[in-house]
Amino acid sequence: MRTLIATLAFAMLLSGCSRQKIIGPDDLRSQLTAAISLASETETFLDYISQHRATANFAAGHLSYLSQTAADAVKDLHQATPTYSIEKQFTQTRQQVDALSSQLAALQREVAVGQTSAAGKDQLVELRRSLEQIKASL
Repeated sequence: MRTLIATLAFAMLLSGCSRQKIIGPDDLRSQLTAAISLASETETFLDYISQHRATANFAAGHLSYLSQTAADAVKDLHQATPTYSIEKQFTQTRQQVDALSSQLAALQREVAVGQTSAAGKDQLVELRRSLEQIKASL
């Protein structure tokens, strides 16, 4: 019985310490700016790869870095709670950053096998534009 009580008390202590970050308009704008920058950098890097100006190791390593950066952004957004005034934009941002992260992971796999597709870049362009529209609506 004492073990059960101690376990419950410990669980309550842990749950009380884990608070979600509250995101306001300025924080969301910053997240959007970072995501737009990430998409833009990836577009430019894909051009660089398509011109055969990057070694295979560099391309794989840099796309791994970009993919991890997007995954970190996804994690941050999924652990956050928006203020009421930006719930719609927050949800849209989270969806688009999820899509960006997925797209970067797919591009990373493509480059690992020596392929890149124009469709991947086109999807990045659309994601970036969508993120820019969300940012403009704040």
